[in-house]
Amino acid sequence: MKAKMLIVSGVTFVIAAVFYCFYATKWCFAIAITASTVCYHFVMRLIVGYMVKFLSKNKSFNCNSFWLRQKKGEGKIYKFLCIGKWKNRVPTFNTDEFDIKNGLEHVINSSCRAEIVHEIIMALSFLPLVVSLLLGDTSDFVVFLLTSIFSALIDLVFVMLQRYNRPRLIAALEFSKRKKL
Repeated sequence: MKAKMLIVSGVTFVIAAVFYCFYATKWCFAIAITASTVCYHFVMRLIVGYMVKFLSKNKSFNCNSFWLRQKKGEGKIYKFLCIGKWKNRVPTFNTDEFDIKNGLEHVINSSCRAEIVHEIIMALSFLPLVVSLLLGDTSDFVVFLLTSIFSALIDLVFVMLQRYNRPRLIAALEFSKRKKL
C-alpha cells in the first residue's frame, strides 16, 4: 500500500508540473490543479501517518478516554451500516500493526493511533479550500469543496472501522486476562 501511495503521489506531481508549466490553456490548468490536489491528498496522508507514529512511539493511548471510546448510540449506527460484513474489504496501510501475533494490547494501541491519524487527515482534507480561495476563481471552489468532502468521507470510513473494532478487541483482551487468572 505504501508503494502504491508513493507512486500515485509521484505521478500526479509530475502531471501537475507538466500541465502547469508547459501549457497555458484553461483545461491544462484544470488538469494541473486536479493532479496537484490528488498529490496533496496522498502526500498529506503519508506525512500525517508517519508523524503521528513518530510522536506516539513507545507511548500507549488510553483507549477509554472520552475521545477514543465508543459513544452511546454509535454501535447502532455501525450495525445499521453493516460494518461487520464489509470491514475486511477495506485496505490496511500497514497490516503488521494489526497482526494479532503482536498481542491484543499492541493492536488496540494501533487502532487508537489509526483513528487519530484518520481524524487529522479528515481535517486536513479541507486545506485545499484555502488554495481555491487564493486562486480567486469561485467556480473552482465547488470542485475543491466536493473533493475535500469526498476525501473526508473516505477517512470517516476508516475512523468508523477503528471505533467498531476496538470495543471487541478490548473485550477479547479483558477475557484473556480473566482466563489467565
